[in-house]
Amino acid sequence: MIDWLKKLFTEPSTLGVILTSAVLGLVMGAGAGVSQFDSKRWPGIARAALLGMCVAVIVGLGVADYVGNETARLAIVGACAAIGEDIWAGFKSIGRGLRQDPLGYLSRLLDALRGRTGSDK
Repeated sequence: MIDWLKKLFTEPSTLGVILTSAVLGLVMGAGAGVSQFDSKRWPGIARAALLGMCVAVIVGLGVADYVGNETARLAIVGACAAIGEDIWAGFKSIGRGLRQDPLGYLSRLLDALRGRTGSDK
């Protein structure tokens, strides 16, 4: 596990990653909020912009060490911010499944990630 606060103060590039990801996420999230049919009002646009910003910062910090090219990192962050609503919906469905049947759901999830289906067992 990486200590983000320690990394923030020891590596000056981390603050730049956070700020550029936040600005890009805010712009992409607001654009996604405007383009969606059901959220053409200000609260919907603001919610989409804040969600895009949160997703962008998390993804930006996650891929900063693995993607050396700044343009490629910003492309990944922007794409994830644009589909932030879908990412959030996926996390909610995983949480619902874990709440209903934790061990069974984890078992099925790990089997799906390994490429196994119900008939392969």
